[in-house]
Amino acid sequence: MAGCATTGPGPTSTPTPTAAATSPVTTAGTPVPATTVPLVAGPTVTVPPRFDVAIDVLRDSNTYTRKINVIFQGGLGQSATQRVDVTDTHDDGTTETKSITRPESGSIERGSTVTFTGTSVDRIQVAVTINGVTYQIYDKVLPLQTRP
Repeated sequence: MAGCATTGPGPTSTPTPTAAATSPVTTAGTPVPATTVPLVAGPTVTVPPRFDVAIDVLRDSNTYTRKINVIFQGGLGQSATQRVDVTDTHDDGTTETKSITRPESGSIERGSTVTFTGTSVDRIQVAVTINGVTYQIYDKVLPLQTRP
């Protein structure tokens, strides 16, 4: 009877480690595709007219530098704008975010710029925070366009 008691727990515990050991080997051997953010522009909103601000997004066509400049151009809401957050999503799905923030006194200066080194296709998103409310004002996919 002692043998029966030992035999009972043995088979029960043996399949558990075998199954656990088999799963990681299979998972590790199977390539996992990289998770990427789709390079598709999303919706934007219009800031209330009394808080209107403008930005310019300029993509350098130089295939060596690939610079993307986002320039704050001010507007009626310039003094109420607390920050401008710009996110660049690269063609491989990685993202980079840079911000322009209002100094302790005054407002964000017109012409304040953030610069990214782009890839062959980039998604640029710009969100402005005005009086504590964040507005997604720009979201576009910008392919690198070379000169003929």
